Amino acid sequence: TDELLALWEHGSAVMVDPVTLQTRGFKVWSEATRGRAFSAHPKREPGGRLWNFGAEPLEARLNVYAIGADGVLEHARSIDVPDLPNVHDFAVTENHLVFLLPPTPTNRRKLESGMSYAHAVEWMPSLGTRVLVMSKTSAQTRAYQLPPLAIFHLSNAWEEGDGTIHLEFFGTPNPATMMAGWTIMQGVYRHMPGATLHLLTLPADGQARLTPVPIEGEFPTVDPSTVGKRHEWVTFVGRGADMAQDRPGYNELCGYRMADGSVDRYVFAGDAMVEEHLQLPSSRDPRGPARWV
Repeated sequence: TDELLALWEHGSAVMVDPVTLQTRGFKVWSEATRGRAFSAHPKREPGGRLWNFGAEPLEARLNVYAIGADGVLEHARSIDVPDLPNVHDFAVTENHLVFLLPPTPTNRRKLESGMSYAHAVEWMPSLGTRVLVMSKTSAQTRAYQLPPLAIFHLSNAWEEGDGTIHLEFFGTPNPATMMAGWTIMQGVYRHMPGATLHLLTLPADGQARLTPVPIEGEFPTVDPSTVGKRHEWVTFVGRGADMAQDRPGYNELCGYRMADGSVDRYVFAGDAMVEEHLQLPSSRDPRGPARWV
């Protein structure tokens, strides 16, 4: 459809005029989902179907949506998840949805006392990082356990014929990294080692296998034509070795080759700050990663 929607974690989608950017009100997919959270990282399959979720930590409820290429809600369901954290991103495969749940539940008492949402989120490493794999066609789930990690953005997931799922994401065992950016609003910045790439394997029957890769970065993406499928490259933003420690953000655009772990880098000159990017298929060089914008 030609609708423009503004999205964020804890609220419903808001319709926006694509010319004037005036708000047109909340998007109501159905009466049953009116007012429900609709997250900021939906996934569009190559066939056009859109998948999304909405985490409601205070209600311990995780909402899931399937929306057809015509923009009509196909189905929605909710499941109860104890100690549900704020979930920012997720991944889809051919048959499943994958959620990484860091040990960061919200303290209702702190929130109701007037604390900001950020300060009402607690780090509880005893919970570990939970992985929830949900069937696309039912409420059937399977769960895995990982060490406690602060989770940032996810790349892409795909599954083998035996049900084994592969996924990449950026995360860190240091929860203080999540708050480093807040110092910018105070007029200062103190860089600390950020999130690094992690390769995750989820056997259909067995324990999760996690492989950390010592590459600092964020915002991993893949060619849109490979969402939910096996992919050759993950593109992400990174920090160059010569980037000043008092400078926030990133100054590189990078491509991680899944076959051998090699990394291509483009370093932006001067004071350029690289933000979240889009990846478009390239017709010029089918051997390399998709072009970046």
